[in-house]
Amino acid sequence: MRCEWPELTKCCFCVPLRRGLLAWGYFKLVLNLTLIGFMGLHLYMIITRQDHFPLFGILILASINLVFVTDATFQIIFIVGAHKKNYKYLRCYFRYNVVVLVTVFVCSVIYASYALYSLGVFLFVILFIPFAIQLLLIIILYQLVSFYFLVLSRSEFKKLKNNAKFEFVNQLEEARCTADIASATIA
Repeated sequence: MRCEWPELTKCCFCVPLRRGLLAWGYFKLVLNLTLIGFMGLHLYMIITRQDHFPLFGILILASINLVFVTDATFQIIFIVGAHKKNYKYLRCYFRYNVVVLVTVFVCSVIYASYALYSLGVFLFVILFIPFAIQLLLIIILYQLVSFYFLVLSRSEFKKLKNNAKFEFVNQLEEARCTADIASATIA
């Protein structure tokens, strides 16, 4: 079954598509770099304190930081592609964004099922459920915003791909017709 994706021409219904995507790309890059700094600082403080922090927790923090570094790398690819109007870079970012969106969706489903499974422990439920509901709402909002910008980035790379095949043809040069009337015989 095939479905058509919407082709959008404006970002947030008022800003030109490319400029809006560039603003979003820079905003997300600054946010990722800030999170990388905070997570790196937190990881450094945990390692240098010599506290009894479990190795599993350190590995989780390091992997989260690695995810932010990967996301920042793809944000840079997106920004370069948008500035240079290179649809291959934007397509690469689009594919990466699809993978991230699906991964976050699967992780949030696993998290929601874990939250529902933990309903058996009453004290844990009282402390955990308000936090879990807020976190799930944030994840859903993140998914919706990411999907919207996924559609926007697809619209931009489709527009750039269609414009890349556009070329001017000089119709006057190709449509030359010459005839030698002096040597023609009329019967």
